[in-house]
Amino acid sequence: MNVLAINSSHRKEGCTKRALDIFLEGIGEAEIVRIDLIDLDIAYCRGCMFCRQSQGSCIQKDDMQMLVDAYIAANIIVLGAPVYYNSVTSVLKTVIDRSIALHYSEKIKMKNPKTKKMAVLAPGAGQYNNQYRSFSDVLEFYVQDLNAEMTSFVQMPKLGLRLDADIEPYRKDILIAAKRCLR
Repeated sequence: MNVLAINSSHRKEGCTKRALDIFLEGIGEAEIVRIDLIDLDIAYCRGCMFCRQSQGSCIQKDDMQMLVDAYIAANIIVLGAPVYYNSVTSVLKTVIDRSIALHYSEKIKMKNPKTKKMAVLAPGAGQYNNQYRSFSDVLEFYVQDLNAEMTSFVQMPKLGLRLDADIEPYRKDILIAAKRCLR
């Protein structure tokens, strides 16, 4: 089993990383690839539609192809997606925008037709639950283009802005998300 753990936080050692660690603990034995999106060189989508004309190839040559290869190899994808201003982070939004090439090519489905399991772990600083309202809209096509089924969306509101915020109250929900991906 191959697990791709993506941290889309700008802070590599914060709550999102700790949530991913708990999830991976719940998965047990697996080949794990961890990626911090902040470390990748992925340019903004230019909207040139070259991907549409070329069956999903992007005119830009950067780390997006490495990320696509990791998607293809994975059986399970766990996305650490903290709330930044009531939506996904800018680095994740850039990856989602660039995933339009996947939409036009169905590249992942052709190279690995088995539907992947996917969990989203979403730490949030706000004291209100509706900070997650736009997440499903933003992630809908991205999840489809990864040939994935979202099995869990773990919302973790009220964590504040501290890197060492206590995510232990969410441990049970994170471990349940891991178990759902194993079914």
